[in-house]
Amino acid sequence: MTTSPEWTRKPSPYGKGTCGAKHIHVSGHRVIHCGHPTALWPYYIVTPAGETVLAPNGRGFKYLADAKAEAERLATN
Repeated sequence: MTTSPEWTRKPSPYGKGTCGAKHIHVSGHRVIHCGHPTALWPYYIVTPAGETVLAPNGRGFKYLADAKAEAERLATN
């Protein structure tokens, strides 16, 4: 899923690592890493309308794949 053509990865301003990177879906949903290198739940979603979406636990998503799956689900609704 992370190499799907529906997603484009934009590196962070801090370098080529994952901290602060943005993954943009063709629908306009963005999955963003919070930028903290040791964060336990570092990924969150921003919808095309600008709303922030967190994981069901009320925090960010622990895994990029989970955040992308939720963004794709939101894009189809």
